[in-house]
Amino acid sequence: MRPETPRLRYADARALAYQEYKAAFKSAAFAPLAARGARPQFILWAGTGTQNPAYSDMTLGCDVGQARQQFSVLGKLDVDMDQVGEELQVEGVKLFAQAFELLLGLMAEKQ
Repeated sequence: MRPETPRLRYADARALAYQEYKAAFKSAAFAPLAARGARPQFILWAGTGTQNPAYSDMTLGCDVGQARQQFSVLGKLDVDMDQVGEELQVEGVKLFAQAFELLLGLMAEKQ
């Protein structure tokens, strides 16, 4: 069974990440920190929309169980989501750095 491509958009991963985030700050490991006044760090998403207009945006309220099942299917298809995530992070940082360098160059021209 092949997963449906639109169903495996980043919002499904974002929903799973949000579940992990909530669990981390409700965990026994965080409790002693909270008792001393520590507060959870807010999540900062790098992007808030899909790049492909054929896919609709989703919110964090999507079906987390379905998202977990879909990611399980990816594992059975030998898709290494850790590797995919690493590649996306590396590419994303490179693109942000290029845009920042361009911005700095434009600012220098204006001076």
